[in-house]
Amino acid sequence: MNVAIYERLMLAYNTSAMTDKEMIRKAEISKSHWHNLQTNKTKNIKDETIVKLCKALNITTDWLLMGKGKMKGE
Repeated sequence: MNVAIYERLMLAYNTSAMTDKEMIRKAEISKSHWHNLQTNKTKNIKDETIVKLCKALNITTDWLLMGKGKMKGE
């Protein structure tokens, strides 16, 4: 995974009040997938997963993928 995307994902997660368990449930991903995302061991993220992560964290895809615009969605 692109380092900048990883850093933005972790920033959004760390500023949320969610636990790992809540994140896994809200993003509808497996525990192992979340661990791989947290440790930047995921090479490519499916579009579907990106959408789920953004929805769970209430962040925009533009911000996550490109660092453009505001982090938080409306």
